[in-house]
Amino acid sequence: MYFSEIYIENFKTFRKVRIYLDKELNVFTGTNNAGKTTVLEALALWSECFRSLIIKAKKTDPKTNIRQGDYRLGSKNGFYIDHRSITSVRTSKYEDIFHEMNISNKILISVKIVGADFNLEIPIRIKSANGGNYLISVYEHDKFDFFTFNSKLYLPTPFTSIYASPVAALVSDEKYVTNPQVTHQILSRRSFLVLRNRIAKLKQNNNYPKFEKDISYVLFESNSQVSFNVLGDINKDVNVAINVHLGTQSAPKDISLLGSGTLQIIELMLAIHEERSDLNLIMLDEPDSHIHRDIQKRLIEVLANNSLKAQVFLTTHNESLIRATKPNNIFHVSNLHNTKNEVQIKPIAESKPPSIKVGIQPTGKSKVIKAFGNSDSLDILDCLEAKKIVFVEGEDDALYIRTIYEKVKNKSLDEYVFWSLNGLDTFIECISHYKMFFDVIANNHDLWKKVVAVIDADYMTSEQRGALAKELNSKLLLRTFIWSEYTIESSILSDIRTFSEIIFRVLCDNGVFEDKEKVYTVVSNKNREFCNNLAEKINSDLKVQEKITGQILNRSRKWSTSANIKNVFKGGEHSYFINYKNYSDNLLEVNNFSHIADKNILSDLIFSIFDEFDVKIDYAPLSLFEFLLTYYDNSINIPSWEQFFFFFFFFFFYVILLNK
Repeated sequence: MYFSEIYIENFKTFRKVRIYLDKELNVFTGTNNAGKTTVLEALALWSECFRSLIIKAKKTDPKTNIRQGDYRLGSKNGFYIDHRSITSVRTSKYEDIFHEMNISNKILISVKIVGADFNLEIPIRIKSANGGNYLISVYEHDKFDFFTFNSKLYLPTPFTSIYASPVAALVSDEKYVTNPQVTHQILSRRSFLVLRNRIAKLKQNNNYPKFEKDISYVLFESNSQVSFNVLGDINKDVNVAINVHLGTQSAPKDISLLGSGTLQIIELMLAIHEERSDLNLIMLDEPDSHIHRDIQKRLIEVLANNSLKAQVFLTTHNESLIRATKPNNIFHVSNLHNTKNEVQIKPIAESKPPSIKVGIQPTGKSKVIKAFGNSDSLDILDCLEAKKIVFVEGEDDALYIRTIYEKVKNKSLDEYVFWSLNGLDTFIECISHYKMFFDVIANNHDLWKKVVAVIDADYMTSEQRGALAKELNSKLLLRTFIWSEYTIESSILSDIRTFSEIIFRVLCDNGVFEDKEKVYTVVSNKNREFCNNLAEKINSDLKVQEKITGQILNRSRKWSTSANIKNVFKGGEHSYFINYKNYSDNLLEVNNFSHIADKNILSDLIFSIFDEFDVKIDYAPLSLFEFLLTYYDNSINIPSWEQFFFFFFFFFFYVILLNK
């Protein structure tokens, strides 16, 4: 069970905002006063109102499917709550919670709860009332699904919520208190006052070993062990004391002597590991205040991978914390104040960042970080922190590789940086200089080892591609994948049956319901027709022959002068075209023209197929290749893509094969 959405209307600075949540970790970013904390406060206020409203029904209500003894959310007319008793929102005045501080603006906060076999929305309305009270109620009470509410949720406490703030210091003395008193302090956002009690209580829980293990990992990457020793007995002593042993430290110390950063980690891990209900909502406001960079990265890893029933919500504008977080967990909050229309906030992974022709391709993270004004050396930091750096010819290649990988593997390439060099000619001219540059800036880190390159075949034979990849590895220590096809786009033709399946899906989606085998026949016939036409051009069209010869000659000279690579195009200039022609003829004879199909030829093939079915396809604003990718999934196989990802993640094996 988890919260999939939260809708906020007329609350503080928010007019109408809908946020699509991740079921595990939600990191809200934005500039100061953008509304990050407002999201947490809205969620906390909704939780507080839920706890105030839930009661047992005294009688059956046929209109709402409520039976006697069922749980309901207050009465139809609502429930009054004194504004001074609200602990989830920091306010100084009664009207502070209303949009523009106008008490006539009725607040609506609604969450969608998703379970294994249900989807339930719980909308709570908050209105101004007399005597310093708020009137809270279920919005459209009689339409609410009380049957699902009672049959699917573990009532009366289907979830618990903790709103934790940074811990600067502990009180010197802490008395033993009862469990209800601990809960009250947590709900009142004063959880640090009962930190020792919470550790003592957790010691008796099965989650404790994992709690200790996670703290050790976050603080010391598990190189040192953190352990807690509870001094005293709740049945005998007034005060609770806790000593902490930090790894190599010679003697344990009182927990109050720990630094603010360590205390904050303990507080956060307590919030995660204290098992309370079917769903634990953990809200953390700026949890990175006293924590350095490496600890932040490990903290995010633990929060994202927690195996307990917790959904975490935190705010930050810290660059390091954002860099440590996956894009599907980051939500950028901005431009919410001055619009009357509903604003939807989704993970930044769902928004396509702008591309650039030359340089590191922007990511959703870099766009967010630059919004804070922190743009100095941003691209270089991306490289230093990346798992791999991928040199590509153009910005489209980076987009296509990311998209293909997500579809083939159902994973994202968040930890990979793509560097566009604006064409193969620029790649050839600059790659040696890039190696020198990376060697200089690495500062004892072998940055170049993280670099791989992906380039198009253009007019190269399979033997020449293998020789070039081997030379790049030998001369520049650069692992390189070269497409078997002319470009990455024409790789979609590496298996005609699969290509036909994609065309079939496009046709069905556009109202053309033909037999799948008939579509395959049309695609195969068109493919054969293009092969015959291209074979004729290569053998008799002087302009085509000159174009192929000129490009091979140009590339051969550039590889030689720029990278001292001379053993790729063998046989002398007089045999450049002959070698390629023989290679091409063999492929065209078996109806394969992907090795010579540039973007224009690929487009001509696709449109000629659509013409056979008398259908016009509107694929704007996408490119044609992007459009086709939307119909691909990993239930079908494209051999070239599988070969590419084998290289991409196991390129060391690839290099060994090349050197045999």
